[in-house]
Amino acid sequence: MQYNARRPIAELSSFGWMTGTWHARNNSYVFAFTMKGRWLFGADGKAADYFYLTYDAGLHGYTLVRIESLPSYGIWLSTSGWQGDRIEFTSDVAYVAGRPYHRRLTILRSGARAFSIREEELGSDGRWITDDTITLGKE
Repeated sequence: MQYNARRPIAELSSFGWMTGTWHARNNSYVFAFTMKGRWLFGADGKAADYFYLTYDAGLHGYTLVRIESLPSYGIWLSTSGWQGDRIEFTSDVAYVAGRPYHRRLTILRSGARAFSIREEELGSDGRWITDDTITLGKE
């Protein structure tokens, strides 16, 4: 599928509910469409956590790029897309302080005014270990 670079990517509309300001314990996050509606950008209020999310027609899935101030960074893919109120991304291209690791990031929508972002790392025993969960809400 070819996209017109001047138009928003229609598949990103499934993330439209995320736009706006969200509050988490001790922090806030802002999400907005950028680059002519071709990416969803998110950032925390401490300038330590950035998200860029798009739909890649060649992969037939969503791509999430995350950059944190540790420094850590990664590229996550979701080829299964939304499953109800949940979307799961996995990454084999993630690094923290130069160390590669396998990650899973899940966005779980909990109604119109709440969602969470859970991060997990693949342990040496092959099980996913929860690393962090950010719970966000709108007032």
